[in-house]
Amino acid sequence: MAREVAHELTAWLSGSASALAAAVILDLVVGDPEYRWHPVRLIGATLSWFEARLRAAGIDGRAGGILLLLLLTATWGAALSAVGFACTRLGPWPAWACHTFLVYSLLALGDLVRHF
Repeated sequence: MAREVAHELTAWLSGSASALAAAVILDLVVGDPEYRWHPVRLIGATLSWFEARLRAAGIDGRAGGILLLLLLTATWGAALSAVGFACTRLGPWPAWACHTFLVYSLLALGDLVRHF
């Protein structure tokens, strides 16, 4: 059972070319989505929260930056892995749609091209 779950999660995290292509096309055609729970907004809020706690504890400078990076990476790596796991339990098409939407939400290619 654990091996099967690990395989499903690894497959979801490795993604697919079709999900990436669909996400890029969505980003170029529709643009960057704006909604309250946008992953980049959530990551920024998490970063601010961790940074405030580290500074309050007197952990700043290089050590604070390294710890901030590790905390942010671990937190969001775990969160996205949990979302991926939940999506894989719904079946292949919902997992593909979930993956496509997350990649689309995290891309900013269209905005970068328009502002370049």
